[in-house]
Amino acid sequence: MANSADNLLAYSGLRDATDWSSTNKYTGTGKITVETADGQKPTGLTTFANHVILFKKWTMHELFGEDSTNFQMQNPYGVGCISDRSIVQTNEALYWLATDGVYAYMGGAAPIKISDPIQDYIKRVNQEYGQHCVAGYDGRFLYLSLAIDQSTLPNVTLKYDIKNRAWWPMSFVASSYYLDGQTLYFGTTDGRIMRQGASSFNGTPVEWSFETKPFSEGDETVHKAIHRLWVVAEVPLGATLRVEYAGGTSGGIWTQVYTTVNNTGQLDSIKIPVVVRTPETWFRLRLSGTGKSKIHRIIREVTRRGA
Repeated sequence: MANSADNLLAYSGLRDATDWSSTNKYTGTGKITVETADGQKPTGLTTFANHVILFKKWTMHELFGEDSTNFQMQNPYGVGCISDRSIVQTNEALYWLATDGVYAYMGGAAPIKISDPIQDYIKRVNQEYGQHCVAGYDGRFLYLSLAIDQSTLPNVTLKYDIKNRAWWPMSFVASSYYLDGQTLYFGTTDGRIMRQGASSFNGTPVEWSFETKPFSEGDETVHKAIHRLWVVAEVPLGATLRVEYAGGTSGGIWTQVYTTVNNTGQLDSIKIPVVVRTPETWFRLRLSGTGKSKIHRIIREVTRRGA
């Protein structure tokens, strides 16, 4: 156990979480002093890779040893934690929020920062109320709710794809998370409890969209046009799927080239002919719809001017 009032890490009797009074030299209880030069008190406590980890605002301390005869703290890493509620443990890594960003720790090496793409949000975190920031995990994505600017409670939620290492903002704000098996629940500041995974919200189909990065097909000097798209997807009965494209690296007008409603639900390779009257150097794709369509692959056929 640890608390914010002192720099003591307390441990129970060996293999007995109810024993906090035994004085046996080998199996009894005890306390470990975890001091730092700045005198900071603990801000979080967790376990990862069979080690106990104690956080302070600016440092991370890992406990080694099997019992009171050989417990020792390794030299601390210079990365702390500002909210114990932001600490998330997965099978692959430990994640948490520090003063300067979100970190991942795989064990055996220094933690790495994963939040550079959202640094504009990190800079705006209200450090005075950083302890109210919270994170959750659904088995694939990490969710981070931050109190930014003058807010004292979370007012923005960001989502991190652990597999593809991509961030994006969410349309909801959560103040707590709970993973029950494979179902993620989250609470909101207005007292609601929400469950993820449904295809409708209050009877209305949930809308979704995905915009790709700009593509130049390896040549940023030649104008080109999309000739054909192949979209390999599963579109369940009742779901919808739309495909659009736009020229340029940002902004522009989206042109819809495909839409489907009430498909078979089977894996299907959708052939989409595209007529682009004004070739562009760069272009983007946007897929959107309702329901739980699963996109497996997108193949682009492009013609270059003069080719």
